Amino acid sequence: MLTHIIFVFIVIVASILAAFFNVHIVGFIFIILVVVIAYLYVKLSPIFFSKDIHVIETYLKNNKKDPLSQFYYALANDDVIEMDKGIEILLEKYKHPQRRALFLTIQALYRKDIERAKQEVQQLPQSIYKQYYEASIALEEGNLSLARTIGQQIKKQWMQDAIEAEACRHEGQLEQAKRFAKTALAKTRGLQYYSLHKTFKKETLIP
Repeated sequence: MLTHIIFVFIVIVASILAAFFNVHIVGFIFIILVVVIAYLYVKLSPIFFSKDIHVIETYLKNNKKDPLSQFYYALANDDVIEMDKGIEILLEKYKHPQRRALFLTIQALYRKDIERAKQEVQQLPQSIYKQYYEASIALEEGNLSLARTIGQQIKKQWMQDAIEAEACRHEGQLEQAKRFAKTALAKTRGLQYYSLHKTFKKETLIP
């Protein structure tokens, strides 16, 4: 709310100054554009650009009315009740089968309901996200060879590293797992960084 008030205040001040100094309309539009870009960066940087866990977590806490923020926060902090509430709202909000399948796949994996996860993941379009969750399912089943094979086909390096970290952890190779966890985190920002950091922290792969 405070960010909105500051933004409106800046726009008003900019408008007054532009009128006072008789700024050309093109210059005025440029000033407003700069202000809008700065506002969007400040507003959205926690979920897209930040690597500060406290900043991201504060953003999620302050935006719990947004079901996606509620879901991410609950999932990362093992709040099953809030996660289920978030899922329920998201399923009401998003009617597209593929979007719904993504949320349900994540929920099923969290609950270790592998058969359901397998069903839901098949509803996803062929993409890096489908591959990532297929590899995650293989990890849960203990099929590390399949998980690695799928992981190597994913074009996002952080996803490859995250899968390899989990595979190494399952094998008891903790030093290698920690190394891959560190490289995966180095290649992520925002919500991806937050989710991975929370997961690796629970698994003691990072300090």
